[in-house]
Amino acid sequence: MTPFAAKQDLNLKKMGSRMLRATRLDGETFRELRDDPSATAQSVLVVALIGLCYGAGFGFFLAGTSLLDVLPITLIGLFSALIIAFVWSGATFLIVTRLFRRTVGYWGGSLALFSFRGLQDFSSF
Repeated sequence: MTPFAAKQDLNLKKMGSRMLRATRLDGETFRELRDDPSATAQSVLVVALIGLCYGAGFGFFLAGTSLLDVLPITLIGLFSALIIAFVWSGATFLIVTRLFRRTVGYWGGSLALFSFRGLQDFSSF
């Protein structure tokens, strides 16, 4: 099974609702995300938005109001957030499968660790 075998859902209203419920630590949300293979794209989008916001805030803090100075720092924030999330999900996947000898029942499980969707995978410990 490929990571995007399920049709990916980019419904922004649904994604925003899931983000709010996840911040409230609603258990039903995590069960819903666990059972929804189409939430991987939403998780990657959340990480990208966080990286953009972090990069823009850091850029305005360092460079002031110059847009030409802020834009590269914002893009660096975006790409660094995606790289960090990918490395984090890979490290977590290796720890779970090698150290704890657990199995991930679906291939997208390693990508699901990107964001709020990864929390439900570890709720079974």
